[in-house]
Amino acid sequence: MERKSFRFLTFLLSLSLIPHFTHGFHEAGLGIEASHFTNRLLMTNPPLPMLYYKKGSYRISVQPNFITGDLDVSDSLAQDTGDFEGFGGAASLSYAFADRWGLFLWGLGNALSGNFKHNVPSCGARGICTVDMKNTDASLVAVSGGLVYQLFGGTDSGFSLPLFAGPSFMQAKFSQNILNSDTTSGIREDFDMEASPTFSGFFVGAQAGIDIGKNLKLNPFFILGKTLGDECRSFNVTTIRVAGPGTSSDLDLANESTPECGGTTGTPPRARTRSRFMGYDQSLSGAGLNIVFKPWGLSANITAPILKSGLAKENRDPEVTTFSISWSFGNYVK
Repeated sequence: MERKSFRFLTFLLSLSLIPHFTHGFHEAGLGIEASHFTNRLLMTNPPLPMLYYKKGSYRISVQPNFITGDLDVSDSLAQDTGDFEGFGGAASLSYAFADRWGLFLWGLGNALSGNFKHNVPSCGARGICTVDMKNTDASLVAVSGGLVYQLFGGTDSGFSLPLFAGPSFMQAKFSQNILNSDTTSGIREDFDMEASPTFSGFFVGAQAGIDIGKNLKLNPFFILGKTLGDECRSFNVTTIRVAGPGTSSDLDLANESTPECGGTTGTPPRARTRSRFMGYDQSLSGAGLNIVFKPWGLSANITAPILKSGLAKENRDPEVTTFSISWSFGNYVK
């Protein structure tokens, strides 16, 4: 007999992911960092593998998302602002090929478009006053697949603890127009940049199903995803409309790398060891708690408001709104 469930969730959430960029070339990465941030947000309530593994059972879950966000953080050195919107989604497939053993396939990603600005009140020795990032398109997709083992519990016990693990693959893409300007001579650089790096790594997780009475189930979960290898990947400059002066007192953004990737580490003279490299956040983890009303197949994630109230006061992150609908079907045990 096929079982279906429908889940509806709308929430606001801020997580500690996007750092505040104040020096060098960092500000050009605001768009791809927003994409990382959004995936971290989606990881608070991803479609998980099924809880019980009885030979022949399966579940398919699909969760589309609509995303809007804005960034406005500042301190005495600089201000970062921006707005973005787009769509995202997640999906999972799990199948029990034997009692307690199964396979899973999982994916999550988003595609965002927006505009960002980095403003320095005092231009300083480098001559940077404003860096505009226009027509920014950024996307980040992660997929994984592997084995599931139901460590504890059975279909009639009211408790289950499956563990899952496998290799992962992640691809980031972004493109944008960069305008570097000051208050005296106007635009000093105008160029387009793009990149599409790929990463591989691992993905592990655990979840539990705990019956609370006849109608309710608690579903805590923890997921750890990590890519391996060098966090620094090259970007391409596709079009240069206005070239930077290239003097020792100016920052040539079209050729600069982020500091962790060998770019400028302080005021001139510069300490560049390689050009056109930028760093990427290589982790994708999540944890949360779902409450399931079994008769209707409804599930609510209560983690988001707790994280928002606890972290929003401590971190200068963008405000992001997501609207998501999740649908699951199959012959799985609820």
